[in-house]
Amino acid sequence: QDWIDRPRLSMRAFLDFIFRHHMPDYRKNSISRRYERGFGSKRRGSSHITTGKFDDTEELAEGLRRDPVFGGPLARIEALVDNVLRLQSAQQ
Repeated sequence: QDWIDRPRLSMRAFLDFIFRHHMPDYRKNSISRRYERGFGSKRRGSSHITTGKFDDTEELAEGLRRDPVFGGPLARIEALVDNVLRLQSAQQ
């Protein structure tokens, strides 16, 4: 819900979590403000934030994996999720 109600603050928390001290605060703030503006314009143009999405999510994911900025954090997130899923499967 926070991503919808407070997109700038949510993006800032996300960037803090992913990049920690590897990205300067001014850059995190700038990205968060741009995200909020883009998010707001998308919401005004549609009744739902996902309206107009395409079926190219795998292409997007591959592009992010190869991206020099997002590739490392995405790999760490994927490894974390894989570990959690593996632990949950072992507990069942």
